[in-house]
Amino acid sequence: MVKRSLARKGEELGVLPQLDASVRIVDRVHATLHEAILAGSLEPGSQLSVPELSRRLNVSRSPVREAVLQLVADGLAVEQPRKGVVVSTIDHEDIAEIQ
Repeated sequence: MVKRSLARKGEELGVLPQLDASVRIVDRVHATLHEAILAGSLEPGSQLSVPELSRRLNVSRSPVREAVLQLVADGLAVEQPRKGVVVSTIDHEDIAEIQ
């Protein structure tokens, strides 16, 4: 499995697996980000920048935007004023319940 880093120069944002080509793009993006959050590759408080994620995942912004909104609905991310969407703080009990 090919891994892609979300890190910019001087930042450590985590590594994401390559997207599966047999599923809708938005579902692939959602599953990839969901997995990265649960695995800890995207740490709590990490900003989920749609332009950055779309560039790193090599997909357009629309499916990334929709996937990020699904993560908010799932409780894995939260919208914060003046900061955008960030990864929620998740404890081990929550992870076991989600999986």
